[in-house]
Amino acid sequence: MILMRFLMPCTLSYERSLHYMMLAPSTKPDIAAQFGRSAARYAHTATVQYQGAERLFCLLDQRTRARIHCVLDLGCGPGVHTQRLQGIGGLYHGLDISEGMIAQARQAHPSADFICADMESMPFEDGRFDLVFSNFAMQWATSPEVLIREMTRIMCDGGESYFTVVLEQSLSPLLPLRQAFAQKERPEIIDALQTERHASFAQWHGALIDHGLRIEYAQHETFRAWFPTIQALIQSVSKIGADRPHPAAPMHGRAPRLTRNELSALTVGYERFREPKGLPLDYQVGIFKVSKLV
Repeated sequence: MILMRFLMPCTLSYERSLHYMMLAPSTKPDIAAQFGRSAARYAHTATVQYQGAERLFCLLDQRTRARIHCVLDLGCGPGVHTQRLQGIGGLYHGLDISEGMIAQARQAHPSADFICADMESMPFEDGRFDLVFSNFAMQWATSPEVLIREMTRIMCDGGESYFTVVLEQSLSPLLPLRQAFAQKERPEIIDALQTERHASFAQWHGALIDHGLRIEYAQHETFRAWFPTIQALIQSVSKIGADRPHPAAPMHGRAPRLTRNELSALTVGYERFREPKGLPLDYQVGIFKVSKLV
């Protein structure tokens, strides 16, 4: 079942020099650097991420596990959820691949423990955590299978994980509009635009089952945000650092800047999708709660 969640309109400033979202080649260092550059403004622009976090905290409020000893905030960013997770109890650890994000987190929460590391190769012993929390971060893994195996390893028996993840076919109708323009005007970037960037709900669900985790809750939802202009919409993605392709995607070379002609075409084309609240942008999101069998 697919549900639709709606977000309030968001207004962002526009910078003259724009790179179109999710086109330049990405490795994990590329992604880490990009998120690092956006760390300072992340908390003010991550509207969709906050919506996902609220869903997770609602699930956390319903948990039956009485005592938490050790909490992992996986892909913690600048520590926007640190205080709430510390309130759950237990020893808090925040992990992120971006040094810039970790620096912001340490500045905001000097007493908390943060570490800069790759989520697919975490520097923790087996069975360390009885609660893993991750919001809009796990989609940057090389594959669901690799990350779920590592997450299962660091969870203790009976431990729980709560996470949201961006799924395939997100960023509509923006990406289809860009593809349509490329077909007519910029065929050299078609391959990059058509690269699928994220795994499907079924792939994440299957990886959880394959690694012996019990699925307590699994939902595929559409989160929608609205923006006053196409410029604000594009920057809503670039300002949170998510303007690079998945690390497992083929490398297509540096993408050209968004041209004036392309921006004009997007502005005109997007207007037919305008709603009373503004121009819509949809994210496909998986919401999961799982536990490790004793």
